[in-house]
Amino acid sequence: SAVPVHGPRWFRRRERGRREAARPPRPRRAGPIAAVTASVALAVWLAPDAMLAIRADHRTGTGELRTVRLGDGSTARLGPGSAIAVTYAQGERRVDLLAGEALFEVEPSKERPFRVYADNVHTTVLGTGFDVRRLPSATEVGVQHGRVRVDRAEAGTEPVFLAAGDSVTIDEDGTTATNHVSPQLIASWALGEVNARDRTVAEVIEDIRPWYRGRIVLMSSATAARRVNGVYDPRDPAKAIRSLVLPLGATVTQITPWLIVVHG
Repeated sequence: SAVPVHGPRWFRRRERGRREAARPPRPRRAGPIAAVTASVALAVWLAPDAMLAIRADHRTGTGELRTVRLGDGSTARLGPGSAIAVTYAQGERRVDLLAGEALFEVEPSKERPFRVYADNVHTTVLGTGFDVRRLPSATEVGVQHGRVRVDRAEAGTEPVFLAAGDSVTIDEDGTTATNHVSPQLIASWALGEVNARDRTVAEVIEDIRPWYRGRIVLMSSATAARRVNGVYDPRDPAKAIRSLVLPLGATVTQITPWLIVVHG
């Protein structure tokens, strides 16, 4: 039989085919569905912060303190990561605490009571300086001076009256716990301090969290439950946490600028 004769063009085509076969496959471009999925995920991640920005009249960032003078001459001292919305009407001065914590000094007015709403708890001023804090599953109110009345939104619940040094914590299920400390310890965060008087490590770390841009992970439940006393500077979160837990035999590892891990 005849032997095929291959010319230069055939060899060039063969070599081109070998080179193309040896190349790694090109990554496939993300299709429309993948692009839409990524956009939705980004929107969900940003949505809470975006909604907060829309609703808030005044906000603070991580580790930021700010004093806001309200329209009636009252002031609101916002803690880190906090937000408020202000609505003044003829019969009421209303402030909604949307996130975080705020310390209020209120100008008295019998005609227009001053009320702060935080989740399902609202506080009515009876002439005072007081602190309101939103936690993931509770609301706290503490009084520096004067008196306040604290009500829950549910009908039939009894109000709680607080005087200087008094505080109350109301959980989502309505459980109420009151406490009394020196009035100087109420809202110590406004001075850049975290005060601990017979408090658990977990509670103190919760106070430090708004001052840190990353995550704080507490690995040991035993360490979390230990009770401590002291004054800590949250403006240096890593140093404050070390001062808090090293005397207890725990260790602190800062893996990146955005992650602090506490080991028992």
